[in-house]
Amino acid sequence: MTPAAWRTFSPAQLLSDAGSLAHFQSGGGWRTTFYLFNTGQTTSLVQLNFYDDKGQDLPIPIRLTQVGIAISYGSVSQFKYTLNPGSVLQVESDSSDPTGTTGWAKLQAGSNVTGYLIFRYAGLDGTAVQEAVVTPETRSGKSYLISFDNTGSHFTSAAVANLTNQPVDIAMTARDALTGLPLGPPIVLPLPALGHRADLLKVLVANTANSSGTIEFTTPSPGQIAVLGLRFTTLGSAFALTSTPPILKQ
Repeated sequence: MTPAAWRTFSPAQLLSDAGSLAHFQSGGGWRTTFYLFNTGQTTSLVQLNFYDDKGQDLPIPIRLTQVGIAISYGSVSQFKYTLNPGSVLQVESDSSDPTGTTGWAKLQAGSNVTGYLIFRYAGLDGTAVQEAVVTPETRSGKSYLISFDNTGSHFTSAAVANLTNQPVDIAMTARDALTGLPLGPPIVLPLPALGHRADLLKVLVANTANSSGTIEFTTPSPGQIAVLGLRFTTLGSAFALTSTPPILKQ
């Protein structure tokens, strides 16, 4: 029997853009779980596509772990499923690669489908559990702000994905939290078509080291991007984390 996740889509139900998730990580102590909801009264199709930093299809290990399903699909760059009305599906990726695999995901679906993902970090020994929730970007923005704090026991990482089929140059402008003045000139981050970059913010924009404020990501028209921030607080040899939602500027 063909698993439900690989049933042929009905041509009567077309897929449309349901949002983009600027970052996921699988392996290296990290697990990403996508939660997909059908809030409608009829079955709905859903598709996740995974891309690497160069914008290429990125196979990652996928499994469904809910009671009554428990299916492993191996490593795939595209996942498809038919959601029953009122249902929620948990799609989990946890690579055995000790260095981890990172990229971004595009969600496409029929009507009445939404979702989010949860990052889970447990360390390589599985004991240092921390989680953060990320919602998909559904806005068509070309400029986003996230707050950052790289002072004391805090540090911030950032991820950005190019949602278009054309390469883009993204301007990253850091500003001081109190004065709003730029912390140096904008830094240009080139991304290939469907490309992705994630790193510590102080690596992406050196002038954010030992400071706090906002960082603006801007792409020229007709570009379109998705952005995510993660805020970390060190606690001795451990840390706590939370997601930093992007603010749409324009």
